[in-house]
Amino acid sequence: MKSEISRVEQPPLHDLTLQLQINKKRIATIKNLPEFQSCRYHEANGILHDRPEKEQSSYRVWTQELAELTKFNNEIEEFRPNARLGYVTAYSGNRFLQKTSEWSSNTFNVKMDWALLEILQARISTNQCDCHHEYLHQLTDEEMEDPQATAFWINGTGGPSQGRYNGLKTCLVSEQVVEGGEEDDWVVVAAPRWSFEHTVVAGSKDPKVSFSMPGYTGSLIHFWKGGVVGMVSGMLRYSKITFFTHVNDLLADIKAQTGSSKVQIMGPPLEEEDADEDDDEGVELDSEPEM
Repeated sequence: MKSEISRVEQPPLHDLTLQLQINKKRIATIKNLPEFQSCRYHEANGILHDRPEKEQSSYRVWTQELAELTKFNNEIEEFRPNARLGYVTAYSGNRFLQKTSEWSSNTFNVKMDWALLEILQARISTNQCDCHHEYLHQLTDEEMEDPQATAFWINGTGGPSQGRYNGLKTCLVSEQVVEGGEEDDWVVVAAPRWSFEHTVVAGSKDPKVSFSMPGYTGSLIHFWKGGVVGMVSGMLRYSKITFFTHVNDLLADIKAQTGSSKVQIMGPPLEEEDADEDDDEGVELDSEPEM
């Protein structure tokens, strides 16, 4: 039997319950409005036309809102028993992986924050594709030297967006750490941790458009032909910069933490012609990336 501690809900039951409470409060507020009650009485007696036009207009808006909120609540209630997505089978913890540079003996940190889930059979059909090929995209030397030419895309919770590779950048993560031995002497301090992370910037010149938004963490980033490049690990709020964990580092850490000999990222089959082109540009098919 799997532990309840490891269960995952999507959306979380807490969020669904909170939304129900918000909707019910809004419904009660509308129904308690004197203008709404008056118009509802007049409508029930077939004399709504006697009310001022402004009141009638407001009443129609409120009535429509009530119908939408009631429908939304019914959908939430119907979905709540199926909110459980699965169980966590392995996870990295929010930590830093130390790597050695390919060009020198220097070491640097890379942020790791992943989890593997066992999805319940009842939920698999809600987010599934026909998967046959392992599909990864390895950043080539040319792309690393001239990152602006490399286009990426992501299909996050807010829909798809496009961006450009922006190279390796230093990242400062401030974490809350509890220090002290006695309960009365515990102090929460900010512990800065430096790391080097791959980055993406939004493809749009509009300063209000970002490549990712809050809630995108954990989404996969793709090369424009479909190959997976990495996983979103964070973003700079009020900027266009998104940090991501390179797929090589991600798979290597999963192997190290789970003892697996092979980890695959599955995707839809590529056309033979496209597969040949992708091989020329660094996409690996049916083979593991070099770690």
